[in-house]
Amino acid sequence: MGYIDNFNLVLALLVLATCFSFSPVLGMKYLGPNLYAGEVEVYVNNLIAPNILLYNHCKSKENDLGLQKVAYGHNQTWSFRVNFFATTLYWCNMYWFNDMSKSYVQGGFQIYKATRDYDKCDGNCVRNVKREGLCFFNPDQSDIPPKFMFAWPKKSIIGIN
Repeated sequence: MGYIDNFNLVLALLVLATCFSFSPVLGMKYLGPNLYAGEVEVYVNNLIAPNILLYNHCKSKENDLGLQKVAYGHNQTWSFRVNFFATTLYWCNMYWFNDMSKSYVQGGFQIYKATRDYDKCDGNCVRNVKREGLCFFNPDQSDIPPKFMFAWPKKSIIGIN
């Protein structure tokens, strides 16, 4: 009787391991063999214009990075590991004063989403913040130009009189 119980246990473990190795069975996107091998670094670069400060508040479900002031030509950077279920998400609310229109521009963006970004960043995820919006860039693939991802929301402009 003990042999059959051990056999059933081993069989159950093999079935479970097989399920986790084939992500479509669980409805999860396969993120590659290096998912847990290292950290992901995110860089948020202020490329809006000289003398324009970017106010940036990024957080995930587990980690709040606080409000940061990023000067033109500088960046905010942080690193983390993608969680087991690849649901890691960092959201940033940012704003800056548009000296041309004399108004504040603000928006909230998914700055890092594991299922979207992991295989595109190779561990280094660069976000360039510009007047037009946000571009994503992978410095390890410098032959590929930055990809425009998010425009500033139309209703994001707050005028001051």
